[in-house]
Amino acid sequence: MREIDRLVEEIRHLQFDDIEKMYQKCLQLKEIALEQKDDYILCLASNYIIDYYYSCKSQQETVKLANEMLALNEEKGYPDLLMQAYNLYAIAVCNNDYSLATGFYLKGLKLAEQLNDYIMKAKFNCNLGDVFVNLGQFDLALPYFLESLEQIKKISPKLPEYKIKRFVLCYLIIIYCEKRRLDQAIALMEENKDLFNDTSFDPIDRLWQALKALICYGHGDVAKALEFIDNILGNEIHGFRANEAIYFIHHILLYITFAIKDKERTKCLYLLLKENDFGKTGMRYQIEMLEMKIKYCIVFEEKEQLPKLYEQYYYLMHENQKESIDFCLNSVLYKIELFKAMEEKKDIVKEFRLDDLTKIYNRRYFHYKYSEFKNKSRLLGIIIFDLDHFKEYNDSLGHLTGDQILKDFADSLQQDDDRIISCRFGGDEFICICVDCNEQMIISFIEQVYSKFELYGYDKITISSGYYNSFSNCLSKEELINNADYYLYYVKENGKNGYYGFSIE
Repeated sequence: MREIDRLVEEIRHLQFDDIEKMYQKCLQLKEIALEQKDDYILCLASNYIIDYYYSCKSQQETVKLANEMLALNEEKGYPDLLMQAYNLYAIAVCNNDYSLATGFYLKGLKLAEQLNDYIMKAKFNCNLGDVFVNLGQFDLALPYFLESLEQIKKISPKLPEYKIKRFVLCYLIIIYCEKRRLDQAIALMEENKDLFNDTSFDPIDRLWQALKALICYGHGDVAKALEFIDNILGNEIHGFRANEAIYFIHHILLYITFAIKDKERTKCLYLLLKENDFGKTGMRYQIEMLEMKIKYCIVFEEKEQLPKLYEQYYYLMHENQKESIDFCLNSVLYKIELFKAMEEKKDIVKEFRLDDLTKIYNRRYFHYKYSEFKNKSRLLGIIIFDLDHFKEYNDSLGHLTGDQILKDFADSLQQDDDRIISCRFGGDEFICICVDCNEQMIISFIEQVYSKFELYGYDKITISSGYYNSFSNCLSKEELINNADYYLYYVKENGKNGYYGFSIE
């Protein structure tokens, strides 16, 4: 075996077991590549070095190096190495920009499919699932992990990359536990228990114990769950990519200790989580920690701290959280749908934006546009329309007639002013975003909608609506919607067939 081949094989195995030794071997490989002027081996070594930086160095250094190596791989044009570079760059930027990371994961997935590389297909699907887990979208994450598992079945258990199966299984079990599908979680654990007998990969072994603790708790065996927790707390967790595993572990264990109101263990876990940022330094991480602290004070009745904590929470929420998460999620979904559309050569833009029945904008596009306008406007308002007596009408005359009513009302919402964006929110409920509109403009629009719909001649169908208009930086999207909804139900409770609301001027 050539020295280069031997080094590469050693690096592949050390990647999962000893990251420091792996790095030293990478430096040797890089030195040989420079001596022999072998660009392919140089790119290969550099890709593995990025992996090391991601595990042990700062985020800034990792992104900088990953960017340089991505440019080098694109220049040299080695498809297998470029595919790896896409994956590494996406991993490096993922915590700061899920949308950007998703784009590179999809590029890499396309190359993996072209090269029929099932190892990389498994990795890309796993990482796309991880994006959705981080966005709190477990239903969207699930199919990616399941697809990753399907690809892993094609990997020989003798290959070092087979160990990624443990990552995927842990994610799947976490999702099943989150969705209270404990029977499926247990079945998955039992089917793959041999895979976790090897404790060389310490963080994953600890994560496995944490999941066992969660399942024991789910079945009412609190004592056994606490036994697993104490075992985890009593052993230092270290190793390759320990950060990610520790973060998951602590959240799983905190779920249990909060539920059983175990103050000492909860405090210990919280402090451990607080003392280590695990690379999660953004606002979302800050909010998660603050939510945890608030919960701690409520559960353990340390309520004197709550006013200050709520003040901090309010500030952070209004700085960034809800809108940025919505915008990010919809950007990720859009990129994925666009990727699928390119593969199928269809126009996904319309499908992404439009409601299937009424052909006006849909709920998903509402969230997307709101996030966009949130940062670009002075005033931002919400109007909610609801069709009175629609259910009775629909039930008595049939769904085809009901569908036609919804289509006709959607047509009534159409107008030339691009400052008002109309969407179907669900069922017979429609919602509008009003951008830099005063109250008179909002009322004028509502009255135009009523007049247009009257022309269709639905005697038994009337319209109730509520609106709320405020400075764009004052309230979150949820607060705006709730306020508009409050005025809608005020109208409903006072005879229906009218409108009411509030606008700040």
